Amino acid sequence: MYVSTGGLTSGLDSIGSSTPADTQKKAVEGLISRLLPLRSHQFNITIDSSIGPANRDTFIVRLNHLIVYISIYMHISAIFLFCKFIYQFCISH
Repeated sequence: MYVSTGGLTSGLDSIGSSTPADTQKKAVEGLISRLLPLRSHQFNITIDSSIGPANRDTFIVRLNHLIVYISIYMHISAIFLFCKFIYQFCISH
């Protein structure tokens, strides 16, 4: 498990979103399914504004049985984290 509070999306730390969490989650899942149509089922996204300090890009990443669980403060950070995960851990972009 990896947990961080801040620093993921430099310069975006102080922004928030008024979009409902369910809508944000669908946007991230839609992007993942377009980029990895055969593997999108292996990513479980949770948008949770209650984790970490307010308006900070806090996230938790867990791997369990080939599923990547991402809990994150808002969808912008989730998209950035997904791309970073693919680039750093899967050696792809």
